[in-house]
Amino acid sequence: MNKINHDIENHFNNFNRVKYLKKTNTVDKVNTLRKSATDSFKNRGFNSEIANKEKWKFSNIKPIAREKFHILSNSQEFVPNSLDEKIIFHKSNSNRLIFVDGQINDKYSDISLLTEKSLVTTFTNSNLFDKEVINKQLGKLINHENDIFSTINSALLNDGLLINIKKNITLNTPISIIFINTNQNENAATFPRILVVCEENSEASIVEGHISYATQSSLDIPVIEIDMNKNSNLNHYKYMLGNNSGFNISNTVVSLEENSDYNSFSFSTGSKIARNSVDINLIGKYSNCNLNGLYITKDKNHIDNHLNINHKNTHTKSNIFYKGILKDSSRAVFSGRVLVERNAQKTEATQSDKNLLLSPNVRINTKPSLEIYADDVQCAHGATASYFTDEAMFYLQSRGIDQKTAEKLLIEGFAQEIFEQIPSKLVKNFFSEILINTSIQY
Repeated sequence: MNKINHDIENHFNNFNRVKYLKKTNTVDKVNTLRKSATDSFKNRGFNSEIANKEKWKFSNIKPIAREKFHILSNSQEFVPNSLDEKIIFHKSNSNRLIFVDGQINDKYSDISLLTEKSLVTTFTNSNLFDKEVINKQLGKLINHENDIFSTINSALLNDGLLINIKKNITLNTPISIIFINTNQNENAATFPRILVVCEENSEASIVEGHISYATQSSLDIPVIEIDMNKNSNLNHYKYMLGNNSGFNISNTVVSLEENSDYNSFSFSTGSKIARNSVDINLIGKYSNCNLNGLYITKDKNHIDNHLNINHKNTHTKSNIFYKGILKDSSRAVFSGRVLVERNAQKTEATQSDKNLLLSPNVRINTKPSLEIYADDVQCAHGATASYFTDEAMFYLQSRGIDQKTAEKLLIEGFAQEIFEQIPSKLVKNFFSEILINTSIQY
């Protein structure tokens, strides 16, 4: 066993011994999932993930294993800054749950507008009906043999969040779940877990936010499972505002039944290492997914978008549209894989990744791919990476616009094409405001 594997296994076992395995959750599935994930990790170890050259071909995850992280036992006092206030108290966030350093913050959370139309509860506070849903759904979509980080999340699971959108209900106000890492704790680790169940004929929007101010190393491994029943519709808006010290390895898994629609909009600023992993299973006929994303990197940030869509039935549709803006010596990875199974006739699938390079020292590795076993399909993919064109710069400067302003206009125009895909005007303006407040220095 090498030092990397030895270190992370020691930290992992310490987490369990001190805080988790002694705590019996009132939800049976939490306890069984935790045990099975712990056994899986011990059998595989972290080296099995490092050794997966195809999965991590362009991303080095060894630095994560070298760090010594700890889990916080108490919630920290949190005083929001001006940007936090815009995010937390923005009118698009009327239904909001705020987690600070892994602990729910009652002071800034507000779900008073939620009625019987939806159900939001922590696993710990779940009633008998909630427990039945959690026991049935939790962990159903996660394969611990395929992803060590999801395994770690499950093994260190202490509590989670259930969002259950009930049958025939349309929820007009988004539900916001915001995770904030402060700078008050060194090498803190958090493992958020969200379970979303969209019942038949339901419709809702979720805003998922991750914000980090840590100047020391921090680790976030969020996992969100989304189970979509017949004729359900979900808009999932996700943003990650990282920094140069944090690691964020995120995993979203979605299962879609007949005539269901999942629309995802991801906005990420760079972290030391960030991974946005999305796995979609189009199980029912006429199910549909749209994955849109914007990622911005600077300094020595590294972000890896790993998107996987499985078409398992006829008349299913998928679309991937991502854009990246890279500056300084940053790195980005885009891996988009679409699998069309043999019986998935009449499939329509497209994917596109476009990148704007602001420095000769950046690096982008982009790999859209199609794996098709059906013969009656419409599929296409493409990827580009380019600098500013001389023609565009000349056009703006010839009209009296200085070079810096011209670059800024071109960058914002490049980004806005993604935001135009967002159906909610509130969220679109909200994301644009975050872009203005957190954008790279031009």
